[in-house]
Amino acid sequence: MKRNLVSKTIISHISTLIIIWILLPFFKLSSYDLFASEVVKLFLTCMYFITFYVIKAHKDYKINFNSADQEYNGYLSKFSEALRELIYLRTKNIRFFRGRGLYRSPWFLTLGLSGSGKTTIVKNCNIHFNSKYSETSAKSNKPTFDWYSSPDITFIDINFKLTEVNRVEEASLFDNVIDLIKKESPS
Repeated sequence: MKRNLVSKTIISHISTLIIIWILLPFFKLSSYDLFASEVVKLFLTCMYFITFYVIKAHKDYKINFNSADQEYNGYLSKFSEALRELIYLRTKNIRFFRGRGLYRSPWFLTLGLSGSGKTTIVKNCNIHFNSKYSETSAKSNKPTFDWYSSPDITFIDINFKLTEVNRVEEASLFDNVIDLIKKESPS
């Protein structure tokens, strides 16, 4: 598909250049031959390519923006679903929590730069995390967060990039995580 798109783009560029350089000089506005000048042809060619690449950049930005929205909304909904399920288990399955409520056990929020050892500390702390209620981003270079839950403790591991991003959706992901924790908390 990408190859087909490239060939269509090349064909459209060639056809536009043919129109600008060959066909437009045949059109005259009254007695003035506007498109016969080389400068006008160069100007029109430059304007065409500038317009084409500005529109292309805008379309690429919108595509990336929408795919990032879907990715982060999906990630946030996974976290929300895991929280709801853990809260449900707190009231239904006493064996999993050994009689301790989800919010009575300690919650830790780790925040730091990529590669600083946050996840390593969480994974090497000799606590068995239930993988059904945990999620990891597997060394994603994107601003994401991971969470690990056990009957005794809950860790939320946040990549520092999430707090310093410029895009509204990524910045609001951090706020939405905090809001979800507050909303689901009984206190």
